[in-house]
Amino acid sequence: MDSLNVTLLAFLAGFIFLYQRWSRPILWSTKQLISRKPPSTRPTTNTSASSTHGVFKEPDFPSDWLVGTQTFELEKRAIFSKTWICLVHRSRFHKPGDYQSFSLAGFPLFLILSKDGEVRAFHNVCRHRAYTITKKESGSTPVLGCHYHGWSYNTFGALIKAPHFDGVRGFDKAQNGLFQISAFTSGSGFVFVNLEVATPAGGPDVGLLDAFAGRGGLVPRNTSPWVAGESIEAGFNWKLGVKLLHLDTQRLEKKVAPTPWLANLVTRFQRRQDNCVLFPTASVATIHGTRWWYTINLLPLAPEKTVVRCDLHCSERTSKAQVDKAMEKLMLLLQENIREIEVEYRTLTDASRESYMMSVSRESEDHQTAILERLQEHVKLEKAQGNPIHPAMRKRRENPQFEQAEQLCQSLDCVASAGTDISSNALAW
Repeated sequence: MDSLNVTLLAFLAGFIFLYQRWSRPILWSTKQLISRKPPSTRPTTNTSASSTHGVFKEPDFPSDWLVGTQTFELEKRAIFSKTWICLVHRSRFHKPGDYQSFSLAGFPLFLILSKDGEVRAFHNVCRHRAYTITKKESGSTPVLGCHYHGWSYNTFGALIKAPHFDGVRGFDKAQNGLFQISAFTSGSGFVFVNLEVATPAGGPDVGLLDAFAGRGGLVPRNTSPWVAGESIEAGFNWKLGVKLLHLDTQRLEKKVAPTPWLANLVTRFQRRQDNCVLFPTASVATIHGTRWWYTINLLPLAPEKTVVRCDLHCSERTSKAQVDKAMEKLMLLLQENIREIEVEYRTLTDASRESYMMSVSRESEDHQTAILERLQEHVKLEKAQGNPIHPAMRKRRENPQFEQAEQLCQSLDCVASAGTDISSNALAW
């Protein structure tokens, strides 16, 4: 029996050694996924080279890095208006008409599954008077309606009903569909959007993401269903919240995935990459030893407010009780980290402080540097052009037909303000 145990342990040790050697190029990869451009790094710490944490301090970053409206507006132009941003997984959409609504740095938008099976993205504003189309965070409808004047759209964003406009000469429904946003679904089912009006050249670079998803059992897209999700409005700047993209789930693993001694022994010898960061605001992570995985999304609302969205998935059938337990433990861990960051944010932004020093991990340091470089690049473009550049802004139409339609809109507004119901059959979604 003793010889059998020795043989078993020797075989196990050899297997672990070979596993690490073969998988090292993949499992040790810690690159962030940035659209076609990896972040460059530079030393900004006052600690030894072997340290895993550093300190950011002025003048490394602008004085209003975490609080300034001016910096936040620049981020909207330089990052959120022209970067591929991962928002959701394809498994959130089951049938045509299923939609998910988001507010991203002041840009309201929604994703919807069209009848051809493709997930499309649109600005969440009616083409008539820019009123919100989808009112709920998620829902399902084959027809999207604006309750203000009753304009309605199908799942492709095309205008199918425009009361009071049938007699307007030159009015073309085909030219008045919802403003579409470039969308891309990766092979492993992750949905990205890019708000830039000019069609972006190619999609996001998702090679590392799809490879990570394959190793973690996240593919194919229909075998990793969404099981739970929750949003938390947090009181900190989104850049400080980047720490949440590197959430330490070791405690969570012990609570939701007790492992046998043999599996635990193997785990001790494994070097593993449990998360994949998607620049600038998302990450995908597996809970080691389980079939659970989750996404974290940072959705900036203002310089000092960020919505943190967490979605839990499972690549095998599981009971509601197991889902509730896993989600509860995950949210407790997330809330604990959010509270810590909120305390740090209040300390860093104390008006009595002349400067601030922000402690970050090595991963977060690279992320912050990549953000700063994106802003600097955009500022150079604006200086060369002589005015702010808004990649997501659409030009106002100027023609006789548009002016005639605008006058009709103003007339309808006057009727509505007088208390007359001009859209009694309109639907609000």
